[in-house]
Amino acid sequence: MSAQVTPAIVVRRMQNGAESLARQIDTDIAADNSNGFDAFSTVVGTDNVDYTEDDITTCAIDLDNVNAPDSDRFLAVSPAGYASLYRIEAFRNQLTASTMGSLASGKGYGYVGHINCFDLYKTNILESNTSGKKAAAFQREAIAICVQLKPTTIRDVNIEDGAFDQYYTEVAYGLKEVKDNHGVELDGK
Repeated sequence: MSAQVTPAIVVRRMQNGAESLARQIDTDIAADNSNGFDAFSTVVGTDNVDYTEDDITTCAIDLDNVNAPDSDRFLAVSPAGYASLYRIEAFRNQLTASTMGSLASGKGYGYVGHINCFDLYKTNILESNTSGKKAAAFQREAIAICVQLKPTTIRDVNIEDGAFDQYYTEVAYGLKEVKDNHGVELDGK
């Protein structure tokens, strides 16, 4: 019996396919010029410069000024952006206080804690600016996304490379920026 047909391995491959699709959707949201993070018309921060406490506060104020709901607010930053936030004592204290005991589960890949009014996510898929990264602070209503509920997994045999089983996972999805004022492009590192 081949290891390729062992049920546990097949299930693991299918889970990896779903995780890969979720990361591809995240990548598309982070890099889509017309509907993703960098499509927000409000820009805060300076390219390739460490974030300041005022930058994050300005993002929160911008969302408050348009009556964006206080719940479901997110801040997606690069690893270098996370490091610059961690250098700010107030944010460092908030991040370490929220991890006492254990980090909240169910928040998704890249979740590192809560600062100000935002759930903070660290990601390496943000689009590059001139020399830094385009991060984003937004409320859930800013970008609509529709995803097929059950991904389709297809099994195939690759005869050319040695009769290996191949698994493909497909999913239909789309995204659209629907509330420009519920998001802020945050330039920085």
